[in-house]
Amino acid sequence: MKIVSYNLRYDTPQDGEQQFIHRLPYVLARIKEEAPDVIGFQEALQHMREALRDGLDEYYIVGGGRDADRFGESSIIAFRKEKYNLNECDTFWLSPTPYVPGSRFPEDQSTCPRACTMISLTDTKTGKTFAVYNLHTDHEGVIARKRSSEELLERIRADKARRDLPFLMTGDFNTLPDAEEIKILKEAGLRDLAEGCGGTFHGFGKFGEDFGNTKNYKIDYIFAPFEVKSKGFRLWKEKRDGLFLSD
Repeated sequence: MKIVSYNLRYDTPQDGEQQFIHRLPYVLARIKEEAPDVIGFQEALQHMREALRDGLDEYYIVGGGRDADRFGESSIIAFRKEKYNLNECDTFWLSPTPYVPGSRFPEDQSTCPRACTMISLTDTKTGKTFAVYNLHTDHEGVIARKRSSEELLERIRADKARRDLPFLMTGDFNTLPDAEEIKILKEAGLRDLAEGCGGTFHGFGKFGEDFGNTKNYKIDYIFAPFEVKSKGFRLWKEKRDGLFLSD
């Protein structure tokens, strides 16, 4: 199975030639070329979700916005229509009240709510079922990120008790591999399947085109329990016609 964690970078005119509206054809083409089985997107606004749904006929795309009205940025998940059946889909907020839309941790968090999309899928050929969690944690609050890690683990334990499934977790965690909020996940028995991949944030080439060597800026992860085996990983770090796939 090929799984991708993909922060799209939200659509804003301040990005100039790298604005999402300009990158969209490249984004769609690259996904079609790579043909991932599952994609965890972050920073997808409503019109971006609609553009992805219109342009990626091979996928179902599920999940909604993080704001109180269920619009705004989202951490949506795409999966291949012909390969999987959807059993379950849930959105919960990273907060003391996970089912109050738009809710946040009361201390040390930015003004942005943060949410997680969870799905379970069954492979239509093998009959094997697994879960995927996709999220984007706070960019300012260290305490909020720690509490998000703790809440995620509580949710995973509850899901495991309810229906014991293998799982994967994709996300932009807005923090480096040696941060406490990442150690919390690793000490609970999770490992980063892309450990050692190098930097994942480059600011549209600000840190150099070969940003895979910018190790200090790895903030994106694919976590799984230790029993999940990986055949390898790769960064999408190429440019096309001067455009990056994201920042």
